[in-house]
Amino acid sequence: MRRAFFFDCRFCWIPLLLLLSVGFADVPQSQAADFRIITKLYAADNKDPLGENTTIFHGGNVYDFPATGDQITFFEKAENQFVVLNAAKKTWTRISTDQLLQYTAWLKEKSLESDDPLLRFCASPKFKIRSENSGKKWFFEHPLLEYQIEADTFDDPQIGLEYRSFSDWYARLNTMLRPQSLPPFPRLIVNQQMVQESLLPKAVQLRISPSRHIGKKELTVRSVHQVQVGLSAQDRERLAWVEECRQKFPEVSLVAYRNQWPEGK
Repeated sequence: MRRAFFFDCRFCWIPLLLLLSVGFADVPQSQAADFRIITKLYAADNKDPLGENTTIFHGGNVYDFPATGDQITFFEKAENQFVVLNAAKKTWTRISTDQLLQYTAWLKEKSLESDDPLLRFCASPKFKIRSENSGKKWFFEHPLLEYQIEADTFDDPQIGLEYRSFSDWYARLNTMLRPQSLPPFPRLIVNQQMVQESLLPKAVQLRISPSRHIGKKELTVRSVHQVQVGLSAQDRERLAWVEECRQKFPEVSLVAYRNQWPEGK
């Protein structure tokens, strides 16, 4: 369960994490230059990361590569869909943004009915929001769940818009693929605030109080994000490889794709 939530924090920004729902129409048609974001996820104050992802923004699509593991995710904005590819099983599936909205609407309703206060809060979050350090550090506070964000401005504001659109949808996707994860709505509020302030996150810390959903101990995780404008030759090779895999591998249904995973993964 904790492993699943670590992934949730990672790109619930991510994303680390709105049914204040941002659709593709919210992002202008112009695109930022190609860029990538390297994200490292840590438990509490540990110096060794739990995981690392490279997220490549190229030509209106977004490709997310984990440092370890076989699942690669890419977001095709023009088609309103995600493609999720398993390089080991040599299969892939697609999930539309309509499916994600339907699922998270259902999840919101079920969570509001839960007897777990944490799930009810995540279904309809209300934070005390404040900032420090001339607006570069933000706090989203509640006794059950709290975000601390270190952020900065960026030269190209379009990067922030593209990042926010992907992060919002990825947060919803993560919740669908990993049902143990918390609902995405708290993170979506954070994402919206960052875009309103024209900021990008450099570091995100998430603290969750003990609950039936996460266990008897407080959980603290943090992610560190590094934005790099432009793509390397290795980046372009990875993009060519994943597109080749998609052409060669058969498409399967979402149910069949999920059944390939070991129990609980």
